[in-house]
Amino acid sequence: MNEKLNQFWICSFISFTSFTYTQSGEYYYAAKAFDSLERLLSGHSQWEGKRGACIGAFRSIIEGKQEKTILREIISILKNSSNDQADYVIALMEKW
Repeated sequence: MNEKLNQFWICSFISFTSFTYTQSGEYYYAAKAFDSLERLLSGHSQWEGKRGACIGAFRSIIEGKQEKTILREIISILKNSSNDQADYVIALMEKW
């Protein structure tokens, strides 16, 4: 199987599975997977998944369910995006 296609399917599975089971705080892993997906196949749905997962991870940090140390990586994931909304989300996170 084509390596890029294989990576796409693996990242798709991880991102959507992690996003589905967010009650257990898997937003962080979903954000990382959506970041990889966005690099492989840029599109609106990948950005929306990445944005939602990053905001969910941020909320988990605020609620004390995740370590604050991942915030730096979440911001880095958002900086990898070419979407204009990323700057707004980053600014909100950095202000906190």
